[in-house]
Amino acid sequence: MKKNSHKNYAVELLRFVFFLLIVNYHFSSHYLYYDESINLFCRGYISDEYFFMITGYFLAQAALKTDWNPLVFSFLNVCKRIKKIAIPYYFSWLFCFIGKNYTNVMQGFEENNVFDNLMNSFYELFFLKMLGFKKGFYSNSLGWFFSALLIVSLLLAPLIVKFKKPFLLYVTPVIAFVAYGILSLDYDYLHTPTKLIQNTFIMRGLVRAFAAISLGCFLYGFVNSEMFKKWLSSFSKKRLFMLKIGDAVLWGLIVTYCVYPHNSIYDELITQYDYLCVFAMGIAMIPVLANVFVVKDETLSKAIRLLGKFAFYGYFGQAIFYTVDQLVYQLPIVLLYKLLILLGSVAVFTFMLWGIDYLIRKIKERKSLSAS
Repeated sequence: MKKNSHKNYAVELLRFVFFLLIVNYHFSSHYLYYDESINLFCRGYISDEYFFMITGYFLAQAALKTDWNPLVFSFLNVCKRIKKIAIPYYFSWLFCFIGKNYTNVMQGFEENNVFDNLMNSFYELFFLKMLGFKKGFYSNSLGWFFSALLIVSLLLAPLIVKFKKPFLLYVTPVIAFVAYGILSLDYDYLHTPTKLIQNTFIMRGLVRAFAAISLGCFLYGFVNSEMFKKWLSSFSKKRLFMLKIGDAVLWGLIVTYCVYPHNSIYDELITQYDYLCVFAMGIAMIPVLANVFVVKDETLSKAIRLLGKFAFYGYFGQAIFYTVDQLVYQLPIVLLYKLLILLGSVAVFTFMLWGIDYLIRKIKERKSLSAS
């Protein structure tokens, strides 16, 4: 058996697709919102739901396999996640902190104090942004995602370990429905995760993470249930092919919704179908997570694996938008060139984070080998 034959390449490919959607959303939402141009990717923020669902799926997978104490597992699982993201996250924070302060100086912000900004970055550095503390100086605005992911993982993991499959199959879908129900009280809640829910101290992004990660946990329980496995195994080749076609069409509709054109000046952004799109994504995830889409070609599988890896580091790399975007938008050049500069900077920054992470891990491996 090949070393990577266990990989679900459809998950990796979709990771790259939704990475592209979220990156271009940041460009369009930052710039085209104030421009008369047609705004593509204006609902790309829904891409975050995909990454949250994947997190929930693998969280449930790990939690069901462990025999550790629930609280111990929860703590160690979060530590493991922090260890995985620490290098790219903190390096992206460092570069963004420098870039944000440089941008403030270039734009003539007299109140910009680097030392005060550093002290106010405490909540961002320790993944506490979603706990409703007073906002300080945030250089890496994408920190909300990792903050929400880690907090929700910490809270859900012990419950999964203790109550096992019944919790996945019957409680997590209720959590998802209730959380999305709270968010649906204002259609814009998915669009603005870093604001407090009215009359509470809870950030919208934290509830959003609870919803999507719980949905991902449920998907693991459902896809690995005996009922679903038996149902799927009864499919003939023709029915399986039709299932793949239908799922591909559903993914196409989801992506189409995310990139449906919108004129920011004259039209109100349609967001009332966001939650329908999210649940459609959950349904579309079922065949993907059941590994219905098999990639047999080794070259193609290697390419998809690299795209998924690039998307992982690219999620950190896109933070560059929030540091230099205002300077790029002010350049006296056409819109296309501004887009190419920003996307190019994201690509360069992503490869740099990838290289730094790879180099540090290799140094650690050599030290451990020499020590042994």
